[in-house]
Order: sequence, then structure tokens, then C-alpha cells
Amino acid sequence: MAPVETMIRLAGLVTAGLFAGSGLMETFVQQPARTAASPLVGLDQMQRVLARADPYMPLLAVGSLLAAIVSAMMKFAVLPLVAASFFGAIFILSGVAIKPLNKRIRAYALDQADPATAAVMVRGWGRLHALRAGAGVLGFVALILSFSLGGAPA
Repeated sequence: MAPVETMIRLAGLVTAGLFAGSGLMETFVQQPARTAASPLVGLDQMQRVLARADPYMPLLAVGSLLAAIVSAMMKFAVLPLVAASFFGAIFILSGVAIKPLNKRIRAYALDQADPATAAVMVRGWGRLHALRAGAGVLGFVALILSFSLGGAPA
């Protein structure tokens, strides 16, 4: 395996693993804690997390997508294309549903917040991010399988 190919695979695994791992952590640890608290406390915590996480998650998704596409092009293999499909779906989901909701959450004035509206936003955000985390995990698994199988041509 060429050094360039090795670096692309390593970059793809690292970025996809970080993306998938952070999504699982969010889905199974942080989101349940938010929903167990009062909706306003959960929303306050989300605003703080989004302010920190919003710049990083797209970079991880882009790195994962590009590594999968380049790997597929280098080997003419199917599994990296499957991984790229999952990471591409993440961009569509993020652009259509998650990003607008993130903007609403970050702009929501907590001092004038309605607990019912806050609860709807927190729950909706959790469902969307669970879906995104699932796509990230499936993309990561597809990359692992592709790279462990040597990226054999289809």
C-alpha cells in the first residue's frame, strides 16, 4: 500500500471515528441528561455546547467524506462509496434540519423562554442528532470494513 493511500485511510478512520464517537456520546450520555433536567436547563446547556461544537463537527464530517471518496476512487471499491453515502447523508440532514434548529436554539432567549417550546426543541434536536450519529457510525463501520478488506475492487 502506498504511503499516500495509508495516510488517506488513517485520516478517514480518525475523522470518522471522532465523528461517530462524539455522536454516540451525545446521543447516549449528554442528551439523556438534558431531557432529565428541566427543559430550560437542557436548552441552556445545549446553547453552550453548540457554541463550542458547531465549528468542529462539519470539519470531521468533511474529512470523513473526502477520505471515503478518495479511497473509493483509488481502489474503485464499493464499501468506501457506501461510507461516502452515509457521510453525504449527514450533510443533507445537517443542512436541511439540524443547522436551522441549531440556529433557533442558539438564538432562543432563555429569560423569555417557554418551557414547552424548549422541551420540543431539546427532544427534536436529540432525535435528529441520534439519526446523524447512526449515519456516522454506519459510515465508520463501512470504512473499517473497506480498509480491513484491503479495498478490493467491486
